[in-house]
Amino acid sequence: FLSTVEVDSSGNLPSTVTDTLEFDTVIAVNPEPVLVDSDTLAIAYAGPGNDGFIATVDVDSSGNIASAATDLFEYDTTQGLAPSFRQVDDDVFAVAYRGVDDDGYLSLIEIDDGGGIGAAVGDTLEYDTANGLDPFLLEIDTQVYAIAYRGPDLDGWIASVQFNTSSTYPVTESSIYPVSSVSVPAVNSWLSFSENSTVGSGSAIFYQLSDDDGVTWRYWDGSTWAPITADTDYNTAEEVDSNISSFSVTAEQFLFKAFFVSDGDYQAELNQVTVGYTVSTENYNDWTIDDASAYTYDSAAISQSDNHAELLAAATNLNFEVGQTSTDDNWATVTTTETYTNPVIVATHTQTNNTEPVSVRLRNVSSNSFDIRLQHAHSPEAALATDTINYIVMEEGSGTIGSTPVEAHRVTTSTTASSSSWVGDQQTYDNTYTTAPIVLHQIMSYNDSDWASTFVSSPSARTGSPTTSGFQLAINRAQAGTEHDEESLGWIAIGQSSGDTVDSTDFETSITTDSITGNGTAAIFNFTGTYASSPIVIGSQQKMDGADGSWLVMNSSSATQVSLFVDEETIADSERTHTTETGAYAVFSQVFSTAYGTGDRYPTDEPTLTPSSGFTPASLSYWSGFSANEVTGDNSAIYFQLSDNGGSDWKYWNGDEWTITASLTDYNTAEDVNDNLDELDPSAGQLTFRAFMVSNGIDQVELENVRLYYGESGATYQTSGQLISSGFDFGSNGAAVHSLSWEEVLPICTPDCSVEIEVSAAPDDGSGSPDWPAGTDWYGTTGSGDTFTTATGETISTDLNDYRWLRYRVTLTGDGAETPVLEEVRFRYHLR
Repeated sequence: FLSTVEVDSSGNLPSTVTDTLEFDTVIAVNPEPVLVDSDTLAIAYAGPGNDGFIATVDVDSSGNIASAATDLFEYDTTQGLAPSFRQVDDDVFAVAYRGVDDDGYLSLIEIDDGGGIGAAVGDTLEYDTANGLDPFLLEIDTQVYAIAYRGPDLDGWIASVQFNTSSTYPVTESSIYPVSSVSVPAVNSWLSFSENSTVGSGSAIFYQLSDDDGVTWRYWDGSTWAPITADTDYNTAEEVDSNISSFSVTAEQFLFKAFFVSDGDYQAELNQVTVGYTVSTENYNDWTIDDASAYTYDSAAISQSDNHAELLAAATNLNFEVGQTSTDDNWATVTTTETYTNPVIVATHTQTNNTEPVSVRLRNVSSNSFDIRLQHAHSPEAALATDTINYIVMEEGSGTIGSTPVEAHRVTTSTTASSSSWVGDQQTYDNTYTTAPIVLHQIMSYNDSDWASTFVSSPSARTGSPTTSGFQLAINRAQAGTEHDEESLGWIAIGQSSGDTVDSTDFETSITTDSITGNGTAAIFNFTGTYASSPIVIGSQQKMDGADGSWLVMNSSSATQVSLFVDEETIADSERTHTTETGAYAVFSQVFSTAYGTGDRYPTDEPTLTPSSGFTPASLSYWSGFSANEVTGDNSAIYFQLSDNGGSDWKYWNGDEWTITASLTDYNTAEDVNDNLDELDPSAGQLTFRAFMVSNGIDQVELENVRLYYGESGATYQTSGQLISSGFDFGSNGAAVHSLSWEEVLPICTPDCSVEIEVSAAPDDGSGSPDWPAGTDWYGTTGSGDTFTTATGETISTDLNDYRWLRYRVTLTGDGAETPVLEEVRFRYHLR
């Protein structure tokens, strides 16, 4: 028992105790309490069987004791008499005791501030191998302790020990993974992921997953299972469990890699990893892409080889042009000279007729045109005067103009930099640059009409320019706000050149000194080359020295020089002065267009692949599942239509029902097809698919296999059934039951198949048999009257503690065609 009393300042005792708790209902010999924190007490004692136990209990400042022990740990399962208990570090406690054969033992145990006790003994020392009776542990210096005890011949002995709680575990992250994947034929879904592990406050275990024998490791990036780009791209077991249902089942195999992370002070221990899954016990048909003659497709757009179909790449000119236009706040359409697949556009205006802060916005960027306008930075829809705008358009890719390396890229992001935080998305180059290139950048979409520009800087700091290795890029809202809808951004990197020629057009590029100031003044930069007339100049700011935010504006240009300043929005304040900034610009002697190289491009007209014949099962009750083994990129996908009449009509899921398509783009992902296939009328008795291979021209698309699941006619199982187990005997002292878990097989059912379990307990009837009273309460997740439904494990109510007998009742629910299977039931408990 533990009791609290209130002692006044004079040392007077009260007539009654404040509170009492029976922390061990069997026995507690030689209890030794230690304060863990202000409201948590740990008690070492000899418990049932004279084993060594530690219990933690919450006690508030008024002496009120919690209704039950916080945690209980058996630190020696043989003998733990006469414990002497001390705290030796923040959450490390030492207990000296009389152990097996009455020898002297010393053990270390971790206890956190909340009273949670580690799942294992940290370390144990047998300090006397003959006798260790009545030990007393006393601190004599920092981490140095003396143990006084009755030793050999019952003489008085003193032993000294020094504890080492400094870094003892590796701080480098070590990993482990099984030598082979787990193969699960006909797996339908991954259900759960759990670990049996022991970690401390300074250690953790993280995971990566693979479905290709470790060739590609993946982690949950917040929206998808993405390939890792760094060793620290990993997740906790809880994050894996929450998202494992989205992990691909196509390869029908699974592999994990566990990373052990420690600050050196805390151990990380992994005992077991458990993965839950469902398998289909239904029939299925595989369309394997191993015979070109079995499919209909455009051989000029799709190739079939090595058991998969993929888009055919064609060498395409990487077009490039420089032009000039003019507009005000109204949208103007510019028709490009060249045709593009993925155009990247950057524009710079010359602020001649406008006096307010203005920048350029684009929208409707297509293969041969784009819309352009000026936008007021304070009042986005305010009327503006007409100004001249220079622009550059490049096909996404990399190559050279003249002998100067160049590349153009598109990025879709909502990352917004502002006066609150100048942090962007990291960008790297395709080319190698011996000196940092100039980086031109632009918002190319108009998803959000609020004013915005773009921001670049060195990868690590806003006050540095792009480096030879890359830079950071974001939407620039300056002081106008901290959020913006997702937009398409474009950037063009061009090597620094004092003079070069492409297609009879002279050009140069330059990064300015850190001398460009705010509105009202302008910095002048002389060209290196000689131009017959005012050339086409396109420029962008290269870093952000001024935390308020700004963007580059061209004041004027001539045949010999350009005048630049940076401007500020006036939402937060009206001033537009600004500290000096660095800019960069490209100068072209004339409006022109050309190609700057060639690159592989995939068809963008969504070619299709269709089996030459559909699938007709011998007997059919329902369609139940659909999966595709596909490889796609960020800007590519595969979509599907279905037909149950040999391709005469094609159907898609419109969100409510399967209906005949009205256009070629009425299609669904494989996931959407799978989620709704059970709604498709099976009466036609056949099915085929049409796969649309969709790419932006840069990302490849591959299709390796399509699988169709179905149920045959005729119900062979009852739709529900119940089983009550025999009683399990804990012995006369009963047991504390902790948790329940089980192994199940859940096939695809319409509706779902399920396994539900309930538990009940009973005392002995006096003759060695359970006394199950009439109307016995069955317990589930929330207590009496509920059921357990999570096979990987759930906690059992403490109402069922201390009974001799335990049993379970399982309810199986199927659809008549399929049945769930219960393979094993496990209880976790400890005997009283």
